[in-house]
Amino acid sequence: YLAAEMFRQKGEDFWAGPVSDAYPEEDLIKYGVRKINRTEIDYHISHYRDADYEPIEAIATWPGNGDPDLGQADLLAPWFDNDQDGIYNPHAGDTPLIRGDQSLFFIYNDARNEHTESGGGSLGIEIHGNAYAFDQPEDSALFNTIFVHYDIYNRSNRTYHSTFIGFFVDFYLGFGWDDFIGCDVSRGSFYIYNGFPEDGGGAAESYGVNPPVQGVVFLGGATMPPDENDNPSGGCNESINGLNFGDGIVDNERYGMTAFTYLNFSSTYPHPIINPQIAPEYYDFLRSHWIDGSPVMYGGNYNYEEPNAVGPECKFMYPGDSDPLNWGTGCELPNGGYNQNGYYWNEETTGNLPGNRGGLGITGPFTFAPGEVQSLDIAYVYARDNDTTDNISAIDIMNQRIDTLRNRVMRGEIIYLPEYSVGIAENDPVSFEVSVYPNPASGGQVFVDLRKSGLSGSARYRISDLFGRTLSRGTLKADQANNISTANLDSGIYLLAVESENRRALVKLVIRR
Repeated sequence: YLAAEMFRQKGEDFWAGPVSDAYPEEDLIKYGVRKINRTEIDYHISHYRDADYEPIEAIATWPGNGDPDLGQADLLAPWFDNDQDGIYNPHAGDTPLIRGDQSLFFIYNDARNEHTESGGGSLGIEIHGNAYAFDQPEDSALFNTIFVHYDIYNRSNRTYHSTFIGFFVDFYLGFGWDDFIGCDVSRGSFYIYNGFPEDGGGAAESYGVNPPVQGVVFLGGATMPPDENDNPSGGCNESINGLNFGDGIVDNERYGMTAFTYLNFSSTYPHPIINPQIAPEYYDFLRSHWIDGSPVMYGGNYNYEEPNAVGPECKFMYPGDSDPLNWGTGCELPNGGYNQNGYYWNEETTGNLPGNRGGLGITGPFTFAPGEVQSLDIAYVYARDNDTTDNISAIDIMNQRIDTLRNRVMRGEIIYLPEYSVGIAENDPVSFEVSVYPNPASGGQVFVDLRKSGLSGSARYRISDLFGRTLSRGTLKADQANNISTANLDSGIYLLAVESENRRALVKLVIRR
C-alpha cells in the first residue's frame, strides 16, 4: 500500500476532498484551497451578530463537517464551535481555526481511484494540509519562512506496519542546473545551495551573485510508537532532531527527519540513481535504499558499487559536520576517516559537479492503525547574504533561523493551534485577565481565577482540543478561584475559553500526566 507523486508524469495517486463512499465530481472544486487572513477572522468575530453581515466565501464554505450521506467523517477542517452544537455555522459565531497571519487550507485523499502514478494499493488516507505564514517583517526567522502542517488520517479498516512519510522537494533554486544539496541531521533539515558564487551565469530567472539557500525543516514528524516512557533527550537516537523528548509527558515523542536521500536529475550515474517508477521502488527510497534494493552507502553517490562509497550503510546523505554522534551510521564512526579531523561527506568532497537536485526527507517508521492520525510539520526557510560574494555564507543565516524556529517549537509555539489563531477582534472588548494555575497541570485539576477580570456574576468556560472539539464546559464565579477537573484530559495542549456576554478570553492549557 503506497501513495506517491513526483510530477504526475504518468498518472495520479491523490485527489481533492475527503475519503468518501462516493465521489461527486463537484468535490474536486468544493474542497479546493481556501485562503483566509487572520484579520478576516477578527472581522468575522466582531461582526457575525450584525443583521446585514455575510461572511466571506472562505469562512462561509469552511469544510468543518463532512457529508454523512457520502460516508465522510463528521469533523474535517478545524474550527471553534461557538454555540457548542457540533455543526459548523459561521452565522452562529463558529470560526475557522487557522495558523499564522495568512492560511491556506486543503483536503485530499488517495482513495478515489486506482493509483496510476505509483501503482500502489490505496491506503485509504485523508490528508488535511494547512500552509501558513506570519506577517512579521521585523522577525527574520518568521518573515522568511512558510510553514505547512499536515494531518494524515487512516480512514481504512487496515493497520499498516513499517509505515513511512516522505517529503519530496524539487527545489530548482533560480537557475536550477548548478546546485548542490545537503542535509543537517541535528537540525532535521535538508537544503539546496548554489554550486558557484554566481547563480545561472546570466541566465534568465537566475539570482546572479549572492545566491540564496532554501531549506526544508522537519519541525515535527510522525508520532513515535508508544513505549510508556518519557524518553530523554541527548542520546544517539531520535531525540537528536525529534520533538517532545524529556518534557515530562509520556508517549508524546515525535520523530524529526529520520533519513534523507536525494535525486540527481542531471545525473549520468548508472541504474540505481534513476527516479522510482513503481510502488516497491518508492518504498525502497523511504527505507534509505535505491530502487534496486541496495542500501545508501556512506561517502558515495549511490550504492556500494560507486567508487567513492566507503560505508557503512547510512540513513543521511551529504550530512557534512551535522551528525557529531554518528546517528546516521548506527552511532559508529563511518569508514574512510569521515566525520573527524575536519573531513566530512558532502557533494564537494565526493567530487560531484553542480546540477539539478531533488531531496527526499523521511520520517518513520510507525504503525498506522484505523482511525489514527499522524501529523507532519514542515518549514521552508529561506536565507540570502548580500554582504558576501560566496555561495555558502547564507547557510549560516538559514541555520540561525532554523535554530530560532526549533526553539519556539520546543516552547509549544508556532506549529500548534495557539490561542491567537482564533483571532482577536479589533473593536470587540474580548480581553480580560484570567489566571490559570497550575499550568502545565498534572494533578487532575486546575484553578481559574477571575477576581482580576473585571467580570461580575458568572462566566461560561469550555475546554477544547486543537481541532475545536469541546471536551469540557461549565460555569465559573467571577469573585473567586474556581476549581475545574481535568481528569478526563490526556496529556497535550488545549484551549480554555472564558466567556461573559460578548467578552471572551482564551488561554493555552497544557496537561501533563
